[in-house]
Parts: sequence; structure tokens; C-alpha cells
Amino acid sequence: MGAKGFHMVDDASQATLLVDYHHTLQNHREVVREVNAPGAVYCGVRFCRPGWGWGLYGPPEVWYRQYNYREGRLVIDIEDRASGKLAWQAVGTREIDQRLSDKDLQREVRSVLRDLPS
Repeated sequence: MGAKGFHMVDDASQATLLVDYHHTLQNHREVVREVNAPGAVYCGVRFCRPGWGWGLYGPPEVWYRQYNYREGRLVIDIEDRASGKLAWQAVGTREIDQRLSDKDLQREVRSVLRDLPS
């Protein structure tokens, strides 16, 4: 926020804006259908034609894979202290690696605050 011209004060009664943030982590599970369908070929008794029927090997193979991932959400609320009303809010959402570093977190905060008016 310093890059946008804001600075922190020690006494909250002297502040024009109050900043609050919260973050959540959610585990997600997604099932994806995958199909292995080599080129369809129709084969009769004496000939084969591409593009019609299932071919010599029958219908395509279908299987399902489960993907697990974590998603983090960062919400930053900026309130006008005088009126007590929300002046600005930003929400950042991204897939979170188990090894989230301080540098990654700082990058996410900068990204969320990018559209903060000066």
C-alpha cells in the first residue's frame, strides 16, 4: 500500500482507512473423464473403412482420474474509518502449493492490491 501513497499510523484514531484481511484454504477434489479412442475404423468381412464404427478393438477405453488440490483465497477489506463503510475490497484466489513461501504470499498481496486506487 506504500507504493500507492498510503502509510501506516500508530494511533488508529488518526487513520482515515482501516485495513482488514482474511484468508482461507480449501481442499478440492475433481474427477476428470479421459477417453482413449484411436481412429475409428469400420471393418467388414473383406474391407476396412476409416471413420465409421468402433473398429477391430471395440469401443474406446474410458477411465476416470481424481485430482486433489488446495485453493487459497485472500480477502482484503479497506474501510473508511469516519463513515464505517467499506471503501474497497479485493479478493484473490489461486491454487496453493503445499510449499507456499513468504515470497509467494507477498506476490499474491501485491496482485490483489494492484487495482487499489491511489
